[in-house]
Amino acid sequence: MVSVRIPDNNVNERKYILDIILGEFLGLEFELSVGSQDYEIELENKQVLTIKDTFFNKYPNDLEYLKLENIPKEIEELDIFAASFFMLTRWEEYVNRNRDNHDRFPANESFAFKNNFLDRPIVNEYLEILKILLLQLDCGLTFKQYKFTKNISCDVDIPYETYTQSVIKTIKKVAGDIVKRKNIK
Repeated sequence: MVSVRIPDNNVNERKYILDIILGEFLGLEFELSVGSQDYEIELENKQVLTIKDTFFNKYPNDLEYLKLENIPKEIEELDIFAASFFMLTRWEEYVNRNRDNHDRFPANESFAFKNNFLDRPIVNEYLEILKILLLQLDCGLTFKQYKFTKNISCDVDIPYETYTQSVIKTIKKVAGDIVKRKNIK
């Protein structure tokens, strides 16, 4: 089991993102404790990976970060956990009240758009960086395996059309093909 130590502020946010990143995505079981200046991940072989806390440490009080002026202007240092929290929770949409005429948050207002990574799976890239760092400390570490499948969907313009109406329309179309177009196929 992995041991993780975190600072004592914004604990709920830190716990949430660790549950997602380490637990859900990587499939690692971990114990969490408070009392560190940064994120410290101690593996079973006693090797420790320290991720510098470059965001939440600026906001010692819970939810103090939830202000428009606290959205970074550019990427400075990589705090994998705070950056992933920012991207997954989309809290910038909560503090930035700019909306389009359908009351949606416009993509061009986002930090990702302004920093040219809107079309990149940035959290997945952070996960890969984290995996590489952890594997350097313990090459026997195993992560959750994913099996990807295709789920094809379509947009239905008239979702409530009755079966009878569909049958009648199909018969008319077939009859039209045979009679008007002289095409049985």
